[in-house]
Amino acid sequence: MAPNLVSPPPRQKWSLGAQHPDVQKVVQAAFKPSYVLVTARSGWPNISDVSVIRGELITAAKQLDWWHIHARLLSELAYGTNLAKIVAGRSIHERAKLKATASNHVQLQYGIGVGVMDTSTFVQGVLPSHYYIYPRVHGTRGLPRRTHPYMHPIFPIILHYRFFSGDDNYAARYPSIFNPNEALPRPEIPRAMLTLVGAVVHTALSQWSTGELVPRKFSEELCGDATTLHMRLLNAMWNRSEAAYHDTMANLYIAARDLQIAPEPADPDATAPNDDTAVAELDLEGWADGAGNVQDGVEN
Repeated sequence: MAPNLVSPPPRQKWSLGAQHPDVQKVVQAAFKPSYVLVTARSGWPNISDVSVIRGELITAAKQLDWWHIHARLLSELAYGTNLAKIVAGRSIHERAKLKATASNHVQLQYGIGVGVMDTSTFVQGVLPSHYYIYPRVHGTRGLPRRTHPYMHPIFPIILHYRFFSGDDNYAARYPSIFNPNEALPRPEIPRAMLTLVGAVVHTALSQWSTGELVPRKFSEELCGDATTLHMRLLNAMWNRSEAAYHDTMANLYIAARDLQIAPEPADPDATAPNDDTAVAELDLEGWADGAGNVQDGVEN
């Protein structure tokens, strides 16, 4: 018979360490594939992902030949739901690694940090408008090139180090999330994954709002607004042109996989934007006409 789960004290989270060793091994085997699927589908583990995680727990128990746990997962919804909560709770460690990667790169890529006089002014200017998603004309403080959303080098850099290299090489271990059912002409970055990366870049930059580094936790509760905004930006791109959207996401996949970072574009015709609404800042016409495409890591 499958071991019972040890419930947490009131108002506390489920603990993996408190569970039977067999249960611990099933959770550990299910964690990585569950986190991969959640990252590709929704970005943040939440109650709507319980069915996804439960499915991975069932698969893990089957692969381990622990049919007693497998049978209970199939027959008792509450058993699987509570185990899924343990899996979802462990995602905090993956988010911590994602935030550390972003924090390590924002200073160089945006030209901010201790001793940089206008760090506070720059950060407070780019956060409300979300200008940090655009590459800059003539260096880190040039005008944003609004026909190139999500083509700032920070995005392929973070995607590469967190999802395309080492033990986190999702492209090698879980290729189907980049082209579900092989329905796309070429692999691309999932929308939820880019939304999560956009939110973590926002968080890493916000730590420098005062001009000094003030660490900030990366969580759905604190960063939900940034996550929602990035989903709106990507939805606006999709609604304007599905073809251009797929090109952008596929080119980001190539850049992240190969870490082909295009040089900062020089655009003498760039003009300063004057609208405070982040979605309105997107030059969707220019982007949809192909200005925001990247071919083989080189901007057009």
